[in-house]
Amino acid sequence: MRSVDLFGRLGGEEFAILMLGLSADKAHRVAERLLKKVAEARVEYAGQQIQTTVSIGIAASTGMLYSWRDLFSKADSAL
Repeated sequence: MRSVDLFGRLGGEEFAILMLGLSADKAHRVAERLLKKVAEARVEYAGQQIQTTVSIGIAASTGMLYSWRDLFSKADSAL
């Protein structure tokens, strides 16, 4: 992530990253790196190692104005 990107929890187990000015191709590369980092993370609970995973959906605004709800809905559908 870049210092200009916005990350936040939307509720429950849902999080979002807003990456302004990033192409869909670059967003996919960021998602791949994030998937790898999460998979490599080691979490211990009650003496057991837990494998971590994440599902990522990507939505891009192509010059048309979308509300954050529209973009979130598109990203959710892309899961």
